[in-house]
Amino acid sequence: MPDIKNSLSAQVSNVTDLRSLVASLIDMIRYYIVPFIIALALMFFLWGLFKTITAAGDGKKRQEGMAYITYGIIGLAVMVSVWSLVYLLTSTFFSNGLLIPQLN
Repeated sequence: MPDIKNSLSAQVSNVTDLRSLVASLIDMIRYYIVPFIIALALMFFLWGLFKTITAAGDGKKRQEGMAYITYGIIGLAVMVSVWSLVYLLTSTFFSNGLLIPQLN
C-alpha cells in the first residue's frame, strides 16, 4: 500500500505552474477520492442488502434496507459519471488520457 502522506507531498512539491496544479488535483481525485467514495457507496449497498435480508417479515426494516440499496446504487452511478467526466476532461486538455483508477 502506498504511503499516502509521502505521495501527497510529492504531488504538491511537483507543482510548478497551473497545468501541473490541475494535473496534481486530478491525480488526487483519481487515486484517493473517487475510490474512497466508490467503496463507501458499495458499503451502503451491501449494508442495505444485509438489512433487507435480515428483516424477515418486518416491512419497516425491509423498506429501510431498500432505501440503503437505492442510495448505494445512486452513489455508484454518480461516481461512475464523475469518473467519466474526469476522464473526458483529462483526455481533452492533456495529451494522455486517464485509465481506470486503481489502488496501488
